[in-house]
Amino acid sequence: MCYAASFDGLPPSPLRVLLIDNFDSYTQNLYHALAQSGCEVIVKNNQFASWDALCSALPPFAAVVISPGPGSPANAADFGVCSEAYDAGLPLFGVCLGHQGLALSVGATVGLASEPMHGRLSDVTHAGCELFA
Repeated sequence: MCYAASFDGLPPSPLRVLLIDNFDSYTQNLYHALAQSGCEVIVKNNQFASWDALCSALPPFAAVVISPGPGSPANAADFGVCSEAYDAGLPLFGVCLGHQGLALSVGATVGLASEPMHGRLSDVTHAGCELFA
């Protein structure tokens, strides 16, 4: 089990966030966005032997961001220690491969798209409910 920064009420400032790098250049964009928002960001790659080994090598952190990367979250060589992050009980955010891995960890099916899509813009419509108003 991993340990998180403990806090009552509001999280500590700055919020310490673990950014797990799945060997994708976009990880640096995520790092800069998190740091610019005031977070203290710790970047580690996904090649630790276990989640416990990763946690024991770091100071306490309060949230985890799982980066994009090549491959499949179902392949341990591609996703590494990220597959254990869901069970840590911490706030999680996944981007691309990271998001797919989170979906897989809660029972979703992850498959190949009919055609690769990277950076494609799409129109979004919504029902106008309060969440999006």
